[in-house]
Amino acid sequence: MTVAPMRYSVSQPDFDPELGCRLIIRVNGTELKDVSAYDAEAGWVERLERDIEGKPVLLKARGEFAIERVKGAVAVDLLPEGGGSKV
Repeated sequence: MTVAPMRYSVSQPDFDPELGCRLIIRVNGTELKDVSAYDAEAGWVERLERDIEGKPVLLKARGEFAIERVKGAVAVDLLPEGGGSKV
């Protein structure tokens, strides 16, 4: 049985997108979307920052999207294989 990793990041050399799509990540009980990294033990999640209209924030000078760090009680669940995408 596979368990959800305590920390994970899309920038890890061994990142597995199939595993990443099966993760459900919550902070203080609220499920977060657009997560790029988390550390459940340290209590933080990094995700795509969105503006008031829900659009991704683009850092024009750097040509990349803004990432925000959310802190709190992080819980991670793993959907069974074939359980669908939740990223």
